[in-house]
Amino acid sequence: MVALSVLMPVVASMGSVAGTQSLAQAIRAIALKQLLAGTRWRMFRPESAINGLNAALCAVVVAAVAPASFGNAALAAVFSLAVVLNLLTGVFALTVIAMGLSPLGVHPALAGGVVLVAVTDAFGFGVFLGLGSWLLL
Repeated sequence: MVALSVLMPVVASMGSVAGTQSLAQAIRAIALKQLLAGTRWRMFRPESAINGLNAALCAVVVAAVAPASFGNAALAAVFSLAVVLNLLTGVFALTVIAMGLSPLGVHPALAGGVVLVAVTDAFGFGVFLGLGSWLLL
């Protein structure tokens, strides 16, 4: 389906952008010594809630626009679910990156963005194309 190839980069980029914004919060918390061993998981909850709300709003907009643009309501459902899953994956990856790199002495500002984009792009492409082949073909 051509529509899958058109929408695929959008899924990946939305996860990367959401994760990068959350990574900026984590880097700030590390710089201010607010992201300590006992408080690392506290960051995951509010970021998940914000990105979950963001994903839900994006899913609603796409669910309304995709059927009109592509004439396929199932495509809108696949895209919406992929966006939600990828945004939440971005937040989870950020938490793991911030918690994993910091104790190793590697500042997440140096390597976090590259790792985060790689994770969200790979996951976003995989989940979107997987759902698309499962539900649309």
